[in-house]
Amino acid sequence: MIGSHRLVTALGPGGIGKTRVAYAAADAVAADFDETVRVELAELADPALIGHVVAGKFGLPTTTEVFDAGPLAGLIGDRALLLLLDNCEHLISAAAGLVMQLTAACSNLHVLATSREVLGVPGEFTYLVPPLVADEAQALFADRAACSGGKDRAGAAPDPSIRELCLLLDHIPLAIELSASHANEFSPTILLGLIRSRMLKLEARGSIARSTSLDSCIDWSYQLCSPLEQRVWTGLAVFAGAFSLEAALNLLKDDFAEPEVLQGLAGLINKSVLSCDPGEGRTPYRMLEVLRQFGTDRALESDEVDLWRVRHRDHYLALALEFEESWIGGRQLEWMMRFKAEHANIRAAIEFSVQRPDEAPQALKMARILQLYFLAYGSGGEALRWIQLAVSHSTGTNAERAFALCVGSFIGSVMQQLDTANGLYEELSRLADEAQEDWVESYRLYAGSAVATFSGDADRGAELAAQGIELFTRLGDVNSLVHLQFLLGLSLSFAGRRDEASAAYRACFALTDPRGEDFFRTYALWSMGLDELFAGRPEQALALEREALGIKQPFNDQLCIALTLEALGLIAARSAIVGDNAGRAAFLLGSSDRIFSDIGIHSEAVPYTSQWRQEGVQAARAALTPGQFDAFFRLGRAAAQNDTIAVALGEDPLPLLGGIAALSPREAEIAALMAASATNREIADQLFLSVRTVESHVERILRKLEVTSRWAVAGALDSSR
Repeated sequence: MIGSHRLVTALGPGGIGKTRVAYAAADAVAADFDETVRVELAELADPALIGHVVAGKFGLPTTTEVFDAGPLAGLIGDRALLLLLDNCEHLISAAAGLVMQLTAACSNLHVLATSREVLGVPGEFTYLVPPLVADEAQALFADRAACSGGKDRAGAAPDPSIRELCLLLDHIPLAIELSASHANEFSPTILLGLIRSRMLKLEARGSIARSTSLDSCIDWSYQLCSPLEQRVWTGLAVFAGAFSLEAALNLLKDDFAEPEVLQGLAGLINKSVLSCDPGEGRTPYRMLEVLRQFGTDRALESDEVDLWRVRHRDHYLALALEFEESWIGGRQLEWMMRFKAEHANIRAAIEFSVQRPDEAPQALKMARILQLYFLAYGSGGEALRWIQLAVSHSTGTNAERAFALCVGSFIGSVMQQLDTANGLYEELSRLADEAQEDWVESYRLYAGSAVATFSGDADRGAELAAQGIELFTRLGDVNSLVHLQFLLGLSLSFAGRRDEASAAYRACFALTDPRGEDFFRTYALWSMGLDELFAGRPEQALALEREALGIKQPFNDQLCIALTLEALGLIAARSAIVGDNAGRAAFLLGSSDRIFSDIGIHSEAVPYTSQWRQEGVQAARAALTPGQFDAFFRLGRAAAQNDTIAVALGEDPLPLLGGIAALSPREAEIAALMAASATNREIADQLFLSVRTVESHVERILRKLEVTSRWAVAGALDSSR
């Protein structure tokens, strides 16, 4: 079906096995496609973000709060690609719209969706996922029962109760798995009786048969839980994706003491309601979506949904405030890894807060997470969306609103979303004029410096940054002071005032070094390295850039990694006539280009840096043949990031090229004459070389092109172009 139709939707109730069938089908046809991209949508609540999430799976973070499918369609192009969208039922309209846009623009794109409801897209082919057949259902029950500690029945005669139980459950995989998890508590006969009685109760409500069997199994599992376990289940259903023990304890601390919460978690794990993977570090707990939805339904019935959402949000707000207090210190890497693991829950907490005016101030307080985390990991468009939604409510203190507007202005400036950045800055300026408060004014200066610098007026940016530093120093805000001290140095560097910039960076280090701060320190090292390069000191520049890159590698800060790789490419380009520096320059520039594209920043649009990059490209091209530069550039774009960093740090050699790209400029010139049937003597005469020199070149050309005859050179050149 996938091969014959552009859109196939696997339909069925929860627990029928849509996801497993879809993944198996995708694996079965993988050889027919250039690539298969799988996108899990169960944890996404906001339909407006479906495009952002799908684009992120392609390594293409979005740059605007309103999703534009054009860049994603352009990335897919005419490739034969299979896109699997899993769990679309709560995002039907948004999923349908995205599928229509992409399939219309990409002629070889096929989409496989799973849903409880048809998408309603023209040309959609639906496949109703059937239950298991009898033998499969019984085998699944036996396997899961053995895993849960039930009696090992290998080699025993089939138990009629198991066969009847599976039939009663309509052979639905999840229902069978949940019932089998109790095989260590009850015999198959007793299980059959319990499930049958619970099912009859649900049928009396008028549910359809297939849904009844699953709902009865989940409800029956819920009824077998203790009141403590039921309460814990209902509360934990508020989490999106994985969550930590600390988060669970905070969520339930007003209901139970810590030992009781631990007891409830253990009980839910034993009943297969909750899974725990210690390998996931701080966030080992996870609940299946259908079980999470069941818990949410129980909270709706008891009018406690907002209670759990507020508690959930308050936990992540408390994390944000702790982060605010301790960010300028030695825990920065720990914080970044923590927020990366809990991205889905941070998103859910902010999403809940921005939807209501009385909760929006809490989202404003989480703005620093948006500034650092979302920008570093390439979700600036999402961050701008949340900030604009939060400030759209006329709630929050002047300082809270000012800080969020400042963060939005900064992110928009760096991402070259200048219309958005200027709009937020203008709103902040109006607020500052009305409020006449030092905190609000300090954020106006901060935002104004970023907007001016990235709009091309670095001198104005430096002037505003200096004023902001003076005010933040008086207010005692070290977090903002460190950032603005770096921004002052950057503005001065961009303005060509390098001596003043050096003093600004030293002032930044005076703040960061005693505190063990690395995040902004590395950005300062990057900018200092560029200043050293343009001052004619490439060795000092190389040391600074490698120091910054080595520190930032474990952070996985994509923006800073891209900037340092680009700078190292420029350093190599400045000495392109030496050794393999020209190829290294092209390789590193290609790698940085890919990362900039991934995080949605168009480096060629940024003032100052775009000119430096163009000069580096020109220098590297001049030292290589066109084919060599393009080949090294493509190699850099395609290389794994850790491999690229190893080359940039001098830990690994530059990868070798094959074919025409491996030829030196002189060899490429001789190869072209060979392809035109020129003899060695004719080549020597035309290029003013000795015949012996030409013969040596010819031997190397044949070896590099992996051909045995000079007559095969023309074909090798044609195939490499």
